[in-house]
Amino acid sequence: MTLQKRNNVNISGSGSATLILSHGFGCDQTMWKLLLPHLASRFRVISYDLVGAGQSDLAAYDPEKYSSLWGYASDLNELIDAYAEGPVILVCHSASAMIGTLAQRQQPGRVAAMVMIGGSPSYIDSGDYAGGFLAEEVDALLEAIDDNYQGWSTTMAPVLMGEPGEPALGEELLSSFKRTDGQIARHFARVIFLAEQMVAIASHDLKNPMMAIKMAAHMLEHGQRSEREQRLLDGISTSAERAQRMIVDLLDFASVRIGQGIKISRHQVPLPEFVDQCVSELRIAFADAHIRHVSRGCGTLEVDQDRLQQMIGNLVANSVAYGDLSFPITLSTDLSAAGATLSVHNHGEHIAEAVIPTLFEPMMRANEYDGSIRSVGLGLFIVKQIAEAHGGTVSMVSDAVAGTAFTVSLPVQAATS
Repeated sequence: MTLQKRNNVNISGSGSATLILSHGFGCDQTMWKLLLPHLASRFRVISYDLVGAGQSDLAAYDPEKYSSLWGYASDLNELIDAYAEGPVILVCHSASAMIGTLAQRQQPGRVAAMVMIGGSPSYIDSGDYAGGFLAEEVDALLEAIDDNYQGWSTTMAPVLMGEPGEPALGEELLSSFKRTDGQIARHFARVIFLAEQMVAIASHDLKNPMMAIKMAAHMLEHGQRSEREQRLLDGISTSAERAQRMIVDLLDFASVRIGQGIKISRHQVPLPEFVDQCVSELRIAFADAHIRHVSRGCGTLEVDQDRLQQMIGNLVANSVAYGDLSFPITLSTDLSAAGATLSVHNHGEHIAEAVIPTLFEPMMRANEYDGSIRSVGLGLFIVKQIAEAHGGTVSMVSDAVAGTAFTVSLPVQAATS
């Protein structure tokens, strides 16, 4: 498949610089038609349709690739490499403003200038930041698009155009909406409104430097050093591990919010032995905590090994942050013909009844503990997502005397003896 067919690329005009026109949600390149003659008199102009919109090739639409704006940014850079001549100027409308921004991050310096029209890194209000929509308004909007995209388009086109005196403009936008595949439009809307692009960008960019810090710390461990230097090195390693967990959780959060969910790859894993290994590593990461593992039953579990380790790590980190470390943290595994359960228990302040309904929601915490172990409030949310991706559930009981226990239950078909 050629790039021209994939994105319905059209080239007009001539000039020493290339102007690339990138449209926004629900539109296609016809939105530029009134400007095109004027621009083509001065520039080499490239207009195109985002994959899934207008006359693009719908067969090229890959839900995984386009589960974030990075996929569209890669397409844009391919078009620049293939068709641009001279300095490149991007003119980006709505969601394409962030697509253009990401394209520049992928190939720094390739674009000479960019014009953003109605762009925003996030459309959801947060604190002093005005994105334009409340979270509940976005939920209602997405629900309306899911229920009846064509009906939503008919209602919203004149409202979004904002020109009641010129109904022809609203009709033109409606025609553009209708040329966009409904299923793709629903997915694209979630990418735009729920991907938390700036969080995803920051997390993506932090992965490599954090890995470099961890590798450098590991290399330094093999040399001779003073007691003070060793303490500093231990602090670097511990902080890097904590930051790495936060980055993984943030990337998973962005994936879940756009509807891609938690990806798993199942393999048969010897459960008790694997959990023992996880606990050994966690004892190093949380040296101040006494972590023990009690297992019953033996056999294997068909599970994503990395995700299981992530889930255990998040539950133990939660216990370290909110539990009483004068008591042990107990990790229990039970593998039997009835299924598999994994439980993490700690003593300490119990979880208030009022908090329980939202405990597994993102950015929610059991209390206002202010210790250095605490992450960004995604740990339990990610645990629930991983459990559900495996067809399981997660539950919690908390008592002022008995303590708090989180239990992950996996269905019987996931376990083999």
